Amino acid sequence: MTRKISDSSKGLSVQVKNMIWLFADKLIRLGGGLLVITLLARYLGPENFGVLNFSLAFVAIFSAIATLGLKDIVIRELTYHPKERNEILGSTFFLSVIGSIVCYVIMILLIQYLKPLDTELIFIIFILGITIFFKPADVVSFWFESKTKSKYTVIAQNISFIIFAVVKILLIFLDAPLNIIIYAIIGEAILVALLLITIFFFKSGFISKLTVTKQKVKNLFKDGWPVLISSIAIILYMRVDQIMLGQLTTNYEVGIYSAASRLSEVFYFLPSIIVISLYPKLLHLRTSNPDQYKSRFQTLLDLLVLISLPVAIFFTIFGSFVVQILFGHDYLKSADVLVIHIWASIPIFLGYASSRWLIAAGLQKIIFIQTISACVLNIILNSVLIPDYGAVGAAIATVISQFFVAFALDYFFPHAREILFLKLKSLNLFLNVSRLYKQKSWK
Repeated sequence: MTRKISDSSKGLSVQVKNMIWLFADKLIRLGGGLLVITLLARYLGPENFGVLNFSLAFVAIFSAIATLGLKDIVIRELTYHPKERNEILGSTFFLSVIGSIVCYVIMILLIQYLKPLDTELIFIIFILGITIFFKPADVVSFWFESKTKSKYTVIAQNISFIIFAVVKILLIFLDAPLNIIIYAIIGEAILVALLLITIFFFKSGFISKLTVTKQKVKNLFKDGWPVLISSIAIILYMRVDQIMLGQLTTNYEVGIYSAASRLSEVFYFLPSIIVISLYPKLLHLRTSNPDQYKSRFQTLLDLLVLISLPVAIFFTIFGSFVVQILFGHDYLKSADVLVIHIWASIPIFLGYASSRWLIAAGLQKIIFIQTISACVLNIILNSVLIPDYGAVGAAIATVISQFFVAFALDYFFPHAREILFLKLKSLNLFLNVSRLYKQKSWK
């Protein structure tokens, strides 16, 4: 009994340390990132800021596809089958390299089709898209997360972030053109990849033993393709609003929307940190103690609601003031977008956890169907609302589609109703607080 208690305390300590590292990482990048974004927004103005964000959104869609949606699958496999780590990581890296090449080619062909006369935008995406070729390095961070050693990913990301945050600020004060700022963004992605691989080389001790096997590649792709399609759909309905604004309206509307969404999305790091830190522990509980697994998951959902709701209320009340202070008078219209878009944080926070529930149960296909449905709904709503309401219409479409995927769709899948009921229970604030008070530890 003593041994078990000791092991549990040790496990909890590792989780807490991991969460502290992730939280410190996000705070540094949150503060510095917000400073850089606000300076860039003021410097570039809504029009050029819209061009930058359209390009970033377009590349982000293909960058997300490049890793083939394998992150949670790989973490699960490394947790359940640690002896197969060499095959798992080696085969994942191979798949990511192939995915990066294919994604870059498709991306260039697509932007030339969508914007055939905008040579400047095509050039920016052509150059910015180089970052896709460094996405396979993210495989290293999967191993760190499976071992609850996210501090190494944090170190790599923060060194790169701080260096290039300074570079971007210097470029702004030197009155550099947008193209030069793009090169700084590429430089940051390259440095992160190099640092991750270097740290992995010194800390893992088995980088030279990574292997690629046909069977493992086949199994990973078989398990991962529903999540891949879901990942494509997720990034689409997270970024398609900016793409459609650029296609149906003007770069100015994209800039206005981007300023608001950047503020809203600043807080998305919170559920990411919490879920990443607790997910390995939850996976072990799922097999060793199913009742406790369900109880802990309810606690996780309760916590996510109690974080997201105050954030939404705050920006609904003070959104105009925050936008004017950070972005200036040129972006006042962004406040109308922000007070709507911020409410998407509630279903998004819950979605970080519920998707892990489904993946742990091997129900990736449900995620696939749900996310595709939400993406289609978002595109339809954007098509209807953007022509008349511009950036505000895009925000309304985002909120409706996010609530739709988080709650309405679960009901139609019997295996997903359990997590739906847990999410609905978390919205009862009185019981929510009571459960959190009683749940004093994760031991």
